[in-house]
Amino acid sequence: MELRALELGWIKGREDDPADQCAHGKILFQVGNIIFVRPEDGIWTVSAAGLFLLRTLEYDHTAVNPLSEFNFLIPHCGTDAWENKKVVWRRRSISHQRLGTYIPSPSG
Repeated sequence: MELRALELGWIKGREDDPADQCAHGKILFQVGNIIFVRPEDGIWTVSAAGLFLLRTLEYDHTAVNPLSEFNFLIPHCGTDAWENKKVVWRRRSISHQRLGTYIPSPSG
């Protein structure tokens, strides 16, 4: 698994923004050869994504019982859910099974 936060900054760029409560940047997230989020997919709220992904270490994340608002583990905003139609990861599930953690691929 590879998870990297890239080009971190505030919503308006690298210069400090006292009104911005979140860290933003590009993300690379892949498991094996399956890429869920690529840097070219856009700017994400990495601070909220980090929190939401950490929650999946202990709890299942499913459409019925999401661990994040509107089921977005990697959101554009930490307080409002904005959909990015280019990225299939936005509605993925994570479940813990006897032999490990299961993350279905984007194709199913």
